[in-house]
Amino acid sequence: MRHLKRRGFRFSKSCRSAPKISRIPRNFAKFRSRWKIPMEAPHGAHAMVNRSLAIQAVTNLLSNAIRHAPVGSIVILRGLVASDSSGIEVVDRGPGIPSKHLERIFERFYRVDKSRHRETGGTGLGLAIVKHIAQVHGGRVEAQSQVGEGCHFRVWFPS
Repeated sequence: MRHLKRRGFRFSKSCRSAPKISRIPRNFAKFRSRWKIPMEAPHGAHAMVNRSLAIQAVTNLLSNAIRHAPVGSIVILRGLVASDSSGIEVVDRGPGIPSKHLERIFERFYRVDKSRHRETGGTGLGLAIVKHIAQVHGGRVEAQSQVGEGCHFRVWFPS
């Protein structure tokens, strides 16, 4: 992936110039009766990204949040703006991740719950893919979590 086709990508809800991002919750429509997925995006949240890859990163984060959040809870999709970057945050109120696992969750095939397997818990690649997508854009990923309170995942792209 030496050369990425990048275009301006606005996360702003007010200007609606990121229709693919705003459609992500609709792609999870079958979950709407079980989870609420509001999208919040400040004006000015934008980055130069490969749109398909950015959407893949957000989809992976939403999939994880939906998989681990209790039925009926809220999973938040939020645009972010910093001085040199913009990004997306996905917040869930799932079981959370113990701190001893946080630094490893972006490794390929790493799973916090070793009893989960591909049929019940994915391949263990979703977060590694998110990290790779951020890195090829010159960005980064972050995770914060407290057991019993859920997780905050952020993927940042240079503005």
